[in-house]
Amino acid sequence: MYVGGDVIVEKRESADVSPHLKLELEAGHISALFWFLQSGFVVTGVEVGCSVRTFIAAQLGMSQEFIHDCISTTFLDGKPVDDLDAAVVRDGSRLALSSALPGLVGATMRSGGVLASLRSSITYKETGICTGGSGTIHVKLFNMVMEEAGPDLLRTGILVSGSDLETFLQKNTELIETCRNISLDNQSIDFRSLANPQLFADRAFVRLSVKTVSHSNKGS
Repeated sequence: MYVGGDVIVEKRESADVSPHLKLELEAGHISALFWFLQSGFVVTGVEVGCSVRTFIAAQLGMSQEFIHDCISTTFLDGKPVDDLDAAVVRDGSRLALSSALPGLVGATMRSGGVLASLRSSITYKETGICTGGSGTIHVKLFNMVMEEAGPDLLRTGILVSGSDLETFLQKNTELIETCRNISLDNQSIDFRSLANPQLFADRAFVRLSVKTVSHSNKGS
């Protein structure tokens, strides 16, 4: 079971704090926003130079039980990872997390699986020494990892690129119209304002968070 923790999405003391867009919608609609988890979000202002396992637990708030039971396929900078404790995240690293993928390809890419030797030439291997410090990690989530961890990550807030957000808003106008409330930097705005293609044009990232409500209008 996923156990959510504190997710660090942005170094808040930064002089260039990203705008915060908050959507309030019915709980059944939150899965539409999983698109951002698959296409990728960023976690910035976090400690790098740590293991993949440490990053997942400390920065994404995933429990060790969830990591063990659910995350069976991991890619770091496009290469499959066999040992989450040996692989190190660096500033700018790209990390993809998934549960078991189907078929022979899925079995081959499984972390530490019996078929891992078949892709030894592309398996992630540590080279050199990585120092610590503050940095930014690009993250993608898929299938069960996305479904289990996604809602809590979205409620806490994730950083998405301004261009990805514009694309989503233009393609999902009906979803936006169903929002109970929309706020930008804690100021309520009308859904029509999000139709402006230049709203986030000058922003590299936007913090996106979601508040879900039931039919009885009780927030969660």
